[in-house]
Amino acid sequence: MKRRSFDQADQIRLKLQWLDEHWPSRLSAIQKPPLIEKTLSTAPLVPLAIAFIVGIILVGQFFASHHVFPYILCTIFVSVVLLAASFRLPPTKRLYAATTCACLLFVSLGAARFAGIEHRGPAHISRLIKDDRCLATIQGQIVSPVSEAPSRRDFSTIPWLSGQQSFYLEAEQVHTADGWQTTSGRVRVQVSDASNHIKPGDTVQIYCWLSRFSPPANPGQFDLARHMHRKGVYVAASVSTKDGIELLNSSESMIARLRSLFYPFATESLLDETMTDADVCALSSALLLGRRSNLDPVLVAAFQKTNLSHFISLSGMHVAILAGSLWLLLKRTQLPKRPRAVLCIVLILIYALIVPPRAPTMRAVFLSCFFFGSTLIRRDVNPLNTLALSAVVLLFARPYELFTAGWQLSFLSVLGIIVLYRFIHYRLLNAVFFPVVFLLNKRFVPLQHFLHYVIQLLAVGFSAWIVIAPVLLYYFGQVNPLSPVWTVLTLPLVTLILRGLFEDHPGGRPADPQQSAGCDVESCRRYA
Repeated sequence: MKRRSFDQADQIRLKLQWLDEHWPSRLSAIQKPPLIEKTLSTAPLVPLAIAFIVGIILVGQFFASHHVFPYILCTIFVSVVLLAASFRLPPTKRLYAATTCACLLFVSLGAARFAGIEHRGPAHISRLIKDDRCLATIQGQIVSPVSEAPSRRDFSTIPWLSGQQSFYLEAEQVHTADGWQTTSGRVRVQVSDASNHIKPGDTVQIYCWLSRFSPPANPGQFDLARHMHRKGVYVAASVSTKDGIELLNSSESMIARLRSLFYPFATESLLDETMTDADVCALSSALLLGRRSNLDPVLVAAFQKTNLSHFISLSGMHVAILAGSLWLLLKRTQLPKRPRAVLCIVLILIYALIVPPRAPTMRAVFLSCFFFGSTLIRRDVNPLNTLALSAVVLLFARPYELFTAGWQLSFLSVLGIIVLYRFIHYRLLNAVFFPVVFLLNKRFVPLQHFLHYVIQLLAVGFSAWIVIAPVLLYYFGQVNPLSPVWTVLTLPLVTLILRGLFEDHPGGRPADPQQSAGCDVESCRRYA
């Protein structure tokens, strides 16, 4: 079907639609429903998510974890009493009371979840060591992937940062002068030598140096101790050689087995023998699989300077391109919507097993699954409600992520798009698009539609940038107002690259993986 040109009728129609949506609220406050009723009818999870976040902040910033449990019990008691008393109130006030009770309960839930991570029992391993380093023998289970990193011995005074491999160990027993003693707590383990005989789920015995995390030495320095304490980690272990790790029992969870199955296959399929250039291979690995360790530092600095790091950091944009590519690809097969949605959910969950479980990626995975799930039940979703549900689920699993820059940038950018996009899009159309269209005078129709698409991208970019600019300034000390423009210029190229790699990747195995710098399939297999 031939596309028509934009004219003055489109501008009038846009203004009438804007007036229909916004003028009644300005004309009469009587016609506008109360904010709480409107919120509960369209996005009831938003106040609950805010309450959950408030509970985490209260424990993380103001209250000690071991002092918060009496306040939690009092809050629950007040909520129950208020809920019981609300049955005698009129319907409108009953709704307000029930909402208040639910918010108080979610504040308690967030506080209890974060306090439970920071809580240390009497047998916690941090209570068995003093301030100085000490030798120890610990038994426990590996509860995280065994990640590899380049050694930073020359720049770091922290023992556990000077190794090649690291993982988290859930301590179960520690050897003392009186024999083996039951203990608990999570330990950050750093190994100086690369070891290939351990994996997540294994029960191991390590011979190590134990130490606490030191507070920052200078004002303004990153507080590593506080960062690790928020994750429930109070002790660091340094293992000198791989022989210091003894495998006691080899086991693997279902998720780890699936990850070990899919990750090497995806690596060998996506990063094939045609990628002979090291920079191309490293950039493809960062775009597709979230591995940035092999990127050129000059290239990384250029992305950071232009505020385009979200392209090389696996984020919601990558998952959105994958979801859109899958949906369009399956649509070509004339598959009905419901089976198509099921296949998209399965493939996106498989992709979530392959890539690192970072907050932006998991948020986008949840949003995509909720969207395709709404197709299954034939219901429209509210973006704010879906975002709030994703925040609650992810923060319940990892409440300490709330205080990280990645989580804040990810959710605030989506929130900015949801809240500000329509307003900015309307202003850009009136101020930029329609004046240019009127100058073209019904000529260059493809150019008009291309300009309309660019305006949409700019509206999305500025909506996100306005909200996350203070966060960028706080964490990184710089902000680039032109980053939405650079995003618009770069996004089509990145989209073509990702869609091409997602939809048309060869399934061959590299002929010589060792010669592909930054794309070693064997190291990827060990990473899985």
